[in-house]
Amino acid sequence: MNKNPIAPKILMVALTLFGGYVSAQTAQLPLTTIPNGPQSGTVANGVVWNVNIGTAWSVPGADQPGAAYYGFRPMDGIQTWTFSEAVNLKFVVNGLQGSGEGVVLPPSTQCSVPAVNLGVIWDAGTSTLSHPGVYNGPSGGVQIPCSLDQVTSLSLDGTGLGPADYRRGLASLEVTRLSSMTVAFSNVPSTMVVGESTQATLTCTNAGPGVSANATCVPVIASGDVSVSNLVCTPQPPIAALAASDNITCTFTLTANAIGPALLEGTATSDTSPAANTAVQLTVASPQPPQPTATPQPVPTLGHLGLALLTCAMGLLVARRR
Repeated sequence: MNKNPIAPKILMVALTLFGGYVSAQTAQLPLTTIPNGPQSGTVANGVVWNVNIGTAWSVPGADQPGAAYYGFRPMDGIQTWTFSEAVNLKFVVNGLQGSGEGVVLPPSTQCSVPAVNLGVIWDAGTSTLSHPGVYNGPSGGVQIPCSLDQVTSLSLDGTGLGPADYRRGLASLEVTRLSSMTVAFSNVPSTMVVGESTQATLTCTNAGPGVSANATCVPVIASGDVSVSNLVCTPQPPIAALAASDNITCTFTLTANAIGPALLEGTATSDTSPAANTAVQLTVASPQPPQPTATPQPVPTLGHLGLALLTCAMGLLVARRR
């Protein structure tokens, strides 16, 4: 028994700081406790699931060592799992020991048959896992890990693959919530002149609902002769787990180098969301030439002789009036 009351608190803080977001992002669907289908429920991360058909968790026996699954029989139809939002899935298929027994999975599924496969094969072209040989009990225990990204459903179709009354199924099903990144520029002028620099900002935000894993945020020059320098992002990407509504803010210096149009792009990526992009078009113009400064012109003045003559003339004029 742990008699240190501080230890649980330390563990809780550690999970919050280093792993709490990720554990909330990804959760196992509790296959071992689900009764015969149809069934529905909510995964620990909040995703709602449904399955149309299925047989409760089964451990077949000694002749199939390692086999255990939430199963289905092709005679009952295609087993379909649905989810309340787009998710990434990781799952393990087993129970393929019958002659020709197999399942067709959705397109884009990726599976990796282990080196010790006991005759189980994966056909990526048709997304089919199968055991084409004769019945072999130990083949049912072969664990085949698979993945399928950005989907709202998973189907397992055993139609025409082995005995229709043979059960096969999932040994595990991991559900990961996706996120949605948004990007926006600020303080980017529509027009700059050659040699001008400005401080601009790119903000990449996780719009949720899930956590953005290994999130990045970067401004790039798509076209034109402008440059980005002094890039500082807070927090510094990649971010292992960027929570919903949190963001990465990147400030940088944008410098116009030559005349012409330019395109500035901002990109946000993560392992749990599609890439997000935004773009700003700007024009680089030549600097205005300096306006010529008018040169002051001297005002004409009388020289010394002219002043003397003017004085004499004014004196004569005054004398005559007297």
